[in-house]
This record gives sequence, structure tokens and C-alpha cells, in this order.
Amino acid sequence: MTLLEIYAAFHADLRQYTLKIACNSAEADDLMQHSYLKACEHADELLDYPPQRVKAWLLKTARNALIDIRRKSARLTVLDAIAEPAYEQDLSRQFVEEMLGSLPENLQQVVILRHFEGHNSAEIAELLHIPAATVRTRLRTASILLKRKWAETQG
Repeated sequence: MTLLEIYAAFHADLRQYTLKIACNSAEADDLMQHSYLKACEHADELLDYPPQRVKAWLLKTARNALIDIRRKSARLTVLDAIAEPAYEQDLSRQFVEEMLGSLPENLQQVVILRHFEGHNSAEIAELLHIPAATVRTRLRTASILLKRKWAETQG
């Protein structure tokens, strides 16, 4: 099977599946696009698979992409927890940034990379040339310090 044949053979099934698992058609479109892009990246191996295995691969790829999307959106970050009450109380985003600015630089780095840029612990570890466990410890420490700082301003 060529990539064009894969698209033609499984487009309707993949569309139906993504519509079923996604919240809306735009998200379903994103899942389909992700699946086809991954298929292009893995074309060498997919072209050797039998049709049913290709279909299963596409559906699993869409499902995994949805899981990744949901995990990202489900993360309740410390900054989100701080920012939400801040806006409810008419406090500015500047206040949240100042709170972040009160952290030591090494903690600021991991918080920014994780919560503003969306990197996971392993990626941050690679970027900063430190162990992933150190990244997680720094994130936990930053969370504790930010929560304390927030509580001080409320008391």
C-alpha cells in the first residue's frame, strides 16, 4: 500500500473514529491530521503492514494523540491555580509574574519550561543538562514556594 492508498482506504473509518472520541469536529480534524503526519513519518514500516494492521495503527495513533491532548489540558499547574484566583480578585497577571520572579533563577527556569513552554521533565532535563529527578524536585519546590507566597498575600 502507498500512502495515498492508505488515505483512501481508511479515511472514512478514521474520520468516524476521531469524531466518536473527540469533543468536536475541529478536534477530530486535528487527530486525523496528526495520524496522517505520523503515517508519513513511519511510511517505510507502514507500507509493509497488511491493511488491517495499518488501520489499527492509524486508530491507535489518533487515540494516543487524544490522550496526549487531554493530559496537557488536564494539568492543573501551580501558575494556573495562582492566576485564576488572581483574576477573580482583579489582580493583574503582573502579580503572578512577580511571584514567579521571587523564585530563585534555577526554579524559575524549570517552571517556565514546564508550564509556559509545555516541556516534560525529561525534555527539561536535557535542555538544562540536569537529571530529570532534579527537574521534578525543583518543580515541587517551586510549587511549595509559590503556594506560600500566594497564601501570604491573602492573609
